[in-house]
Amino acid sequence: MKKCIFFFQLLNLALFFYPKAMIASEEAKERRRTFEKAYHIVTTFSKKNEKELEEILTDDTRGPNFTIDGVPLLNYTIMHAWPKGTSMVLKAGANPDFGGHRDVYPLLTAVEFGCFAITSHLLDNGASIHVSDSHGRTALHLAVDCRGSFPYRVCKRRKIAQMLLDAGVSTDVKDLDGKTPLDIAVLGEHQEMIDLIKMHTTEAPESASFNFNYVTKRFFEFFNLFSGSPVNEEV
Repeated sequence: MKKCIFFFQLLNLALFFYPKAMIASEEAKERRRTFEKAYHIVTTFSKKNEKELEEILTDDTRGPNFTIDGVPLLNYTIMHAWPKGTSMVLKAGANPDFGGHRDVYPLLTAVEFGCFAITSHLLDNGASIHVSDSHGRTALHLAVDCRGSFPYRVCKRRKIAQMLLDAGVSTDVKDLDGKTPLDIAVLGEHQEMIDLIKMHTTEAPESASFNFNYVTKRFFEFFNLFSGSPVNEEV
């Protein structure tokens, strides 16, 4: 009798755990398939294989607007400096403003990587110049940040900044640290960038603000000297 009870207990345990084990096994298989597919896609971009990219864009049921580890498919063509791949993904219907759940926008990636041709191509295909990253930085913030860049990259970034300004990007937007693109250029001590932004900026130059305050102060000093009654200049 005890043996029968023990047998039925084992049978119940088996019936309880077997479906869960099967589900876990299927989930593991699905994760493996997803990993292999993502690896294949990333390898395609690193090899810049047009034929394989064409197959991915044709066969994948998700279309071109999907992410790999939170990064949009279009961004992988940018990170591998592959303008042809960018063109193929856009032609397949990719949204140039699709940033995935991480808000990794293609335009910001192109600017950060110093890809002039791809940046131009994205703008030609309707990419918004008003997008910003998680830190509040716009494309212009990234373009003018030349700190630690090699001279040839600085030259590329200047051309990209000029292109963004010609496209109408705002020079007044502040990031989460309260800094405008001009502030970033000043921090980087890059005079060409500073001059470029000042040519397009709508902000009053700092020197003008300084001169106005100086003149105002001197006026009140002069007025107090002759009137005999001090006037409060803070109103």
